[in-house]
Amino acid sequence: MAEAAPAPRNLTGGAWLLADMGLNITALSIVKALGLGYPAVQLVFLRAAMGLLVMVPFLVSGRSAFQGLEDRGLHALRVALSAITLTASFYAVARLPLALFTALMFTRPVVTMVMARGLLGERIAARRWIGAGIALIGVLIAVRPGAAAVHGWGLAAAGIVVLTGTGAVIGSTQTCLVRNGSLHVGSGTVNQKPGVMTS
Repeated sequence: MAEAAPAPRNLTGGAWLLADMGLNITALSIVKALGLGYPAVQLVFLRAAMGLLVMVPFLVSGRSAFQGLEDRGLHALRVALSAITLTASFYAVARLPLALFTALMFTRPVVTMVMARGLLGERIAARRWIGAGIALIGVLIAVRPGAAAVHGWGLAAAGIVVLTGTGAVIGSTQTCLVRNGSLHVGSGTVNQKPGVMTS
């Protein structure tokens, strides 16, 4: 007799999501206020140090999970991409209007679709490509012609955020596929802020 699937913990998941959103908004507000006065690398270091303090109890209690990792190179690549993404993100947030930065981040699900198709072999329905095209048109309207001349380096940093951040998500997905033999390419769901793509 098959075991019953565990009941979904929607309330718990929702609470964690709201907490994540609140902390991210707080962090972005601090970066927006201080970003022009401090190097982005310094702000990233402080954020990472605080995050490490929070994670230490979980790392110690679950240290057995880190033994025998066979995909260390993939983990290292994912961490490097995440570090680049965070540094570029802090640089861009300090120099772009938050509304523009947020609009640009809506291109990440589109780039995720492209990379998932090319790197993971995901099958993506035509309606999703149509939706992606509409989203890109909206981003172009938000950016407006001539914005590059005003926010040149900020826009360039935001572009790096989109590419490397998406690469980190793809790397995380690939790590799961490598470590869990029950997962197969094309069977997963990739959640990406601020949008969601489900294959």
